Amino acid sequence: MHTKTTSNTKETVVGGVTEGLLEQGDYVTWEAIHFGVKQRVTAKITEMDPPYTFTDVMVKGAFHSFIHIHEFIENGKGGHYDGYIYIKPLFSCDIKMFQ
Repeated sequence: MHTKTTSNTKETVVGGVTEGLLEQGDYVTWEAIHFGVKQRVTAKITEMDPPYTFTDVMVKGAFHSFIHIHEFIENGKGGHYDGYIYIKPLFSCDIKMFQ
């Protein structure tokens, strides 16, 4: 599902769990183009409450810190709310929530 919603950044799984469903404690490494630069990010699934939510936390990558919260909320259209918090290398912080 994730690779279908991120075609504009050309995200691909290059390490860790590459097939099937992720579980709490799993690691996955993504390669993508963000901010015009090819990057790799390795994240650990730290919280899992299927089928409602899961959280992944960056353990290796370009940001100082990155927390990605996925919430799946039924709205009659298969709704998916996604939120993330990341701290850039220069210590500024962005918080985003989108549908």
